[in-house]
Amino acid sequence: MNSSAASVTPAAPDTASAPVTASAPAPTNTTATTTTEIIVGLLVDKFQVSPAAIRADAPMTDLLADSLMVVEMAITLKDELGVSATEDELRELTFAEFAARVDQRRAG
Repeated sequence: MNSSAASVTPAAPDTASAPVTASAPAPTNTTATTTTEIIVGLLVDKFQVSPAAIRADAPMTDLLADSLMVVEMAITLKDELGVSATEDELRELTFAEFAARVDQRRAG
């Protein structure tokens, strides 16, 4: 019988599902982090976007491949966050710009 304490190695964090890290400015409050994480989660879980494709400078049109996905994202944001997003915003903004705009609307 071995009386020495068993060595426990903590599991490595799952970096494959990490939110955007590419040159996005550091969030200044927790709402920004939460908004970004929510949008990343929607893109990955609901729209099957690869986490590797979600970069701060990625156009939303690259992430939402067709017009149905654009409309679905707008509806989902309204249902989940109570925030309106226009189809034009989803077609014209980068991920970082869009997340910032949604965050501003959530904050007030």
